[in-house]
Amino acid sequence: MIEKSKFAQQTTSLGVFGQVAYKFSDKLKVTGGLRYSHEKRAAQVFEGLPNPIDAARDNKASNVSGDISATYEIVPRVNLYARYATGYQAPSLARNFTEGDITVAKAQTTRSFEAGIKGL
Repeated sequence: MIEKSKFAQQTTSLGVFGQVAYKFSDKLKVTGGLRYSHEKRAAQVFEGLPNPIDAARDNKASNVSGDISATYEIVPRVNLYARYATGYQAPSLARNFTEGDITVAKAQTTRSFEAGIKGL
């Protein structure tokens, strides 16, 4: 008798975000924000006969990411702007079919910078 395989995963996420904007003058505005992320994942895989496997794995991860931007009005309705930001993707759990186990993919982080002119 061959039983079915089963892969189950549960994720619990918590995120807190705050942002502040300050106007230094009529022309210059700076905005900054931070985000705290916490994630917990649990996974279990069960393979029936002929090669029974029962594996489980837990993983927790936390990160602080953020951004800061500035806008400067050159003339009415035309602005110079710049922004720097960081991003985060928590580790993930996946079934490893060749070894019948659960693997953990590492967390990913990103950094971005943009600048330009906005206007009409």
